[in-house]
Amino acid sequence: MAKNLLNKYVWLVETIYKAKKISYEEINRRWLDNDMSEGKPLPLRNFHKWRIAVEEMFGLIIENEHGGQYRYFIQNADELKNGSMRSWLFNTLTVSNLMLESVSIKDKILFEEIPNGEQYLPTIIEALKKNSVLEMTYQSYWRDEGNTFEVEPYCIKAFKQRWYLVARSPHRGAISRLVSRRGG
Repeated sequence: MAKNLLNKYVWLVETIYKAKKISYEEINRRWLDNDMSEGKPLPLRNFHKWRIAVEEMFGLIIENEHGGQYRYFIQNADELKNGSMRSWLFNTLTVSNLMLESVSIKDKILFEEIPNGEQYLPTIIEALKKNSVLEMTYQSYWRDEGNTFEVEPYCIKAFKQRWYLVARSPHRGAISRLVSRRGG
């Protein structure tokens, strides 16, 4: 149920964002054209609940222009373009939504490998939150053995299907760029 609601929130933001400004009536028409509606209109009360949930969940403010036309728009739409974590998360959910709606053509959609971070990311993120030092073992592709040392993490980045950690090594006095293995 929660996943279905999340998909509906993403659909609402995407619909308003693409239209720039849109009336509730037009939102409802587009809702009825979507499989998630199951042919049932979007009650105004649900629309407002979704609007509030979108603001709480994504920090996106769906506002009404109150200029006689009562069209809705995303007040802080630049949040969806600025390369922030919120933007990345929303784009990921939007693509996920689109793929779930396209199951009938799943054999015609080819994906790149997405970096898998479930093994190390929680530890690194926790260290970033607490500004703590991590002990890491790094093994170069060109060497047979790894080196273990402490690092002070600065940030992480997903780039070309790999996770990167930018960190400072207090013992080496330099900033290191550590690369995760593809898929790990």
